Amino acid sequence: MRRTGWLAAIVILDAADVSVGGFILRYVSLVPLILTVLTYMAVLILLVDFYFILRMNKTAVNAGVVLSLIAMAISTNSAHIHALEEFGSTLPLTGADITMLIGFYLLPALYIIYWLIRVRGTAFPGKASHI
Repeated sequence: MRRTGWLAAIVILDAADVSVGGFILRYVSLVPLILTVLTYMAVLILLVDFYFILRMNKTAVNAGVVLSLIAMAISTNSAHIHALEEFGSTLPLTGADITMLIGFYLLPALYIIYWLIRVRGTAFPGKASHI
């Protein structure tokens, strides 16, 4: 993979995961239409970020960190916490919870960790630039 390939892969997986979660929530009418629209607007932002990360744009790579932090912050609201408390109660809610755990916690955390190790790690002497 190219220098930013792993970061791009994380972003595209996150976009796919959030899309699936949004579809599940809308399909079983667990969220209002406006939240579904906002979900797919977030997916569009992730896809744009993905495109520019593939082009090795430093701003897009750094924006991925901000988007990751926003995802984690959003997932701490009471609705998300309540949904996690209901984990296992129904199949659609469990599926949505799994996509939330992956898309709002796991993948954003992986992005930040990889960014810290590979991208910010270049600030140390003797390391070559990765971007």
